[in-house]
Amino acid sequence: MGLAAAGSSAAAGALGDAVGADSGDTAASADGPASGRASNFRIRSAQITPRPKTRLVRASYQVTGRVTIVFFGPTAHRLGYSVAESMSRLLSCFLVLGGVSACIGVSQTRGAGGTPGAADVASCRLGTRPADDGLIDDFEDENTQLNVIAGRDGYWWTKHDEKGSTIGPDPFIPSEGGADGSGLALRGTGKTSIGGPETWGAGFGVNFLTRQNGVYNASKYVGISFKAKVGADSTRQIRFAIGDVNTHPNAGVCKVCWNHFGKDLIVTNQWKEFRILFSEVQQQVGWGEPRPAAVTPGKLVSIDWSIAGGQVFDLWVDDIQFLVCK
Repeated sequence: MGLAAAGSSAAAGALGDAVGADSGDTAASADGPASGRASNFRIRSAQITPRPKTRLVRASYQVTGRVTIVFFGPTAHRLGYSVAESMSRLLSCFLVLGGVSACIGVSQTRGAGGTPGAADVASCRLGTRPADDGLIDDFEDENTQLNVIAGRDGYWWTKHDEKGSTIGPDPFIPSEGGADGSGLALRGTGKTSIGGPETWGAGFGVNFLTRQNGVYNASKYVGISFKAKVGADSTRQIRFAIGDVNTHPNAGVCKVCWNHFGKDLIVTNQWKEFRILFSEVQQQVGWGEPRPAAVTPGKLVSIDWSIAGGQVFDLWVDDIQFLVCK
């Protein structure tokens, strides 16, 4: 995700060129390859800030609605992309994250109500191990892209509500002090607000693919493992979630979206490995439509760690990888 370090105004102009917008707000549309339907989104503001010392840029999108999304990426000097090309790729990351409700084809068997049927989720009688091609990220490469292997190419992002919740650091890049004596890990710190339904908190995560409407086939894996800890003054209550074709709005399936399959965790002040199987994750009770029986490993979109409202948090994660059966 590159950007020529030509200044904020030039980069913002490139964003407008990349999506074909010439009005005050940046606007674009996305067509679903299966249905041909279009969904429009509007970015309330887009601020691109070069950071020469770190050779990164900060791209902050305030979306009409409730969410501000922030990306960090290397400059074009490092990766050789043009401004327009890099901003187009950055926009694709945003679209995949959920700023637009686009449509993708769903190849699963459909139930009577038209909702995709439950996926067959594998279980492992003899336990699990890291997959040979399963590394998602260990952050030792010092960048904000996950490990480019097995078709994965996404970038790390942060999220927070618009009711006062915060998340840092800024820029959101790997921090020193990884698990088991390693050099780097990903750290998110901040405070979440207390309020009504729009005060949902904050968090960080990654999409497996950068392309618009990208769903990732992880059907050969059985789960995801990672190491995590929290700081001394942090909440210990963290939710790990997996966005898939039935819960992410880009898929055009969910009517009430964002209730990803996940698991509530208690994270301590010491590094600990968590192994989360696809067979054990569940949606939160009482909301979301549809509510299938299980996550769909063959059509994943993202993973993320979230902190609910009214919390101070200092969360570290490292050594994230897919699992297979022994």
